[in-house]
Amino acid sequence: MLLNFIKYISLLSIFLSSNNLGTISEFEDNYRFEIENANDHYRRIEQEFVKQSQKYGTDYKFISAIVYPELIRYSMYRDFFETTALEFFYVQKGSEAANFSIGMFQIKPSFVEQIEKEVIKYKLNKYLHITEYSSQNAEEIRSERLNRIKSTKWQITYINCFYDLIQVKFKEINFTSTNQKLAFYATAYNHGFNCSKEEIYKWTKIKSFPNGVDSDEDNYNYSEISQYFYNKLIKR
Repeated sequence: MLLNFIKYISLLSIFLSSNNLGTISEFEDNYRFEIENANDHYRRIEQEFVKQSQKYGTDYKFISAIVYPELIRYSMYRDFFETTALEFFYVQKGSEAANFSIGMFQIKPSFVEQIEKEVIKYKLNKYLHITEYSSQNAEEIRSERLNRIKSTKWQITYINCFYDLIQVKFKEINFTSTNQKLAFYATAYNHGFNCSKEEIYKWTKIKSFPNGVDSDEDNYNYSEISQYFYNKLIKR
């Protein structure tokens, strides 16, 4: 009797929590204004994605879809992004003292620092320029890195680099479809690309966007939003 009751409570809690998580169609309804803003932002920068994908040999639609959910988040919260003080602390002390999201694609200094290390580690020679700076002084390097992150052109460069890096880091994975591959790449971007493939796969199923996994508000799946946008792009 007690065991059945515990099973019932467990099933009920799963049902209630899943009821609090939205679907893509609900996402379109609930965030119609933010989606329209995100699409406007994207149209203004789409040609930069095209240009850089031609330069680096990537699929601009796939690259765009990886970070599209961040454009929606940017549309939602851009008025709250004030990083001046954080930028000062980062330049002075580094990402351990101040690590924060910047720009339309919410790139953190620590993300770029790690990308730079991985470019050297995996000998991604076409991206070596992102590891080069005009100074050897640590503070001046951090200042220059911040200026790059605030540039749309540089952000798209980092995203292309991220794509090629994931290609190398997880080359043993044979994806069965483009959508499955996109789910993995988008989750790696959102959750962290230094995780194991098992953890990244686990997070492809977790609905934590845009409020965070601990929020009581409705959340959606980051990778499903990426797939939603990609499928719209390829139908144009």
